[in-house]
Parts: sequence; C-alpha cells; structure tokens
Amino acid sequence: ACYNKSPLEVVSFLIECWPDALKGNRICRGTPLHYACKKKAPFEVVSLLVEHYPDALKMKSLNDETPLHLACEHQEPLIEVVSLLIERWPDALREKAMYDYTPLHLVCVHEAPIEVVSLIVKRYPDGLGEKAGYACDFTPLHIACRNQPSLAMVSLLIEHYPDALREKLKSCDYLPLHVACRKQASCDVVAALIEKHPEATTEREKNGELPLDLAITYDAPEDTQKLLLHVTGLFNGKEDNKACVAEEATIFFTEIEWWSGILLVLVKYPTVITQTSSLHIKTIPDLLSMVGHCCNIKTMWKILCEKQDLFKDI
Repeated sequence: ACYNKSPLEVVSFLIECWPDALKGNRICRGTPLHYACKKKAPFEVVSLLVEHYPDALKMKSLNDETPLHLACEHQEPLIEVVSLLIERWPDALREKAMYDYTPLHLVCVHEAPIEVVSLIVKRYPDGLGEKAGYACDFTPLHIACRNQPSLAMVSLLIEHYPDALREKLKSCDYLPLHVACRKQASCDVVAALIEKHPEATTEREKNGELPLDLAITYDAPEDTQKLLLHVTGLFNGKEDNKACVAEEATIFFTEIEWWSGILLVLVKYPTVITQTSSLHIKTIPDLLSMVGHCCNIKTMWKILCEKQDLFKDI
C-alpha cells in the first residue's frame, strides 16, 4: 500500500488489521515507512507511520538508507516530511548510505529546493564537510556543481562552508570550480565560486587544465568563459600588459555588474580605475560604493581627483 501511494484511510486500516507489518520485510530490510518515503507519500501517511512505529526511523534498507535518505532522493522532496523525519530522529542527518552519502549529499544530487537544503544545513552544518561518492571525496558543493545548480544553492553552501572551495577530488584534483566549468555552469554561479577564492582560476587539475580550459573544452556559456578569461588574466597577465588586462577586466565586470570583480581589480591594481575611460556613467555610484567600503581613503581620493570627467553629468 505504501509502495503504491495508497490513501491515508487504506494505510490506517491496514495498520489496525496487522500492526506488526510496520516492522517491515527482513529480506529487503525495508519498512512501510521506507517505501512511503521512497514513493513520496503524503505527509499525513508518513506521519501516521512514524507515530505507530518510530523505530523505523533508525532502520536501514539494503543500500543503508534511512527513511530520511529516501525522502531526500527526490527533485522536489516534501519539506514537511523532511522536517518531520529530522525532528523525530535528528541523528539521521549523520547517517551514511552507500558510498557514504548523507541526506545533504542527496539533496544536492537531486537539486532539491533551497528551502530543503537550507533546513538540512541549519540542522547539521558539519555535513558540509562530509565527503562521499565512489572515491569518497565529493563535498556537497562538488556534488551541487555537477548538476548546474542554482545561484541560491551554491551561495548557501559556500556561505556555511567556504573551505569547500579549496577541496580537491583525489582522482583528478578538481576543485568545485573545475567541476562547475566542466558542467557548463552559468556565469553567476561561476562568479560565486570565484568570489571567495579567486586563486582557484589558476589551479590546474591532474591533466594540467585550468578552469578556463575546461570551460572552453566543454562549451560553457560565453559569458562564463569571458569571466574566467578576465579573472585568470588578472593573476597570470604579463607585467608589461597588466594595465590593459586590468582595464578590460574592469569594463567587463562593470557590464555584468560583478562588483566583487571590481574589488579584485582594485586590490591587485589599485590605480587601474584612474586609467579606465570606458566606464558607463550609471555604474559610477556602485563603483564608488565598492571603493568606499573596501579600499582606503587614498584610493578614493585618487579616483575623485584624476577622473573628475566621470562625474560632470552626475
């Protein structure tokens, strides 16, 4: 009945007739609660099963999956079901299924809604550093980057565990940025990965490829490739060409309104703004705000003094 998503009345009637059925099948190590979670049964059915046999929360299937693992194996898991399972047995968040997958890894695999991911991260933040997969070295961020994730998903994972940006896969030396570039990630996602660890653009994987190389090889979006090209250039540009590289990067970052990129230019080349003549007038307020928040008074004063022509129409 649970496998076939039978209505609450049917499940309730069957429990009354034979309560021991809740203990499940010893051969396949699955309880009705496992099947209900696997088949995305309604909250009322899951709640009824938990109420009558809470021990099922701690039992595992043949693949070492708890009911929470199974509930997380959906692209649109029911947040009320996930919340109930966590509330009734919080330690389920620490349990590992086949290949050491935790519930957090699974919601990243299946691109669950940000509300579900946020709930799991909030209740078990240590899970962000757990590694899983065939070689047991994928962080949740690595896994998310394999699936063309939303900006909200990546930002959440980075915010709560920025160290994942520096974690490399054992088999290929991929950082999350390498994974994202190979999987044709959007420009805003790649920008989020670069923001807290821009040096990642200079890291080579096992075969000597930079993130930019992978983005080109696997045909990432054009703006993603341009972003990587400019950031990589800021680190690898030749000394006699750095002013040109910095100016071109500034113009592109301004066009896409990536103010963290502007800050990166200012940190590496503090005087570049005073040499840049192609900034659009509408970007000046944001630019000055970034300079004011992140740079010293001398840099701000230099811009104001040497680029007064930028402000004549303001």
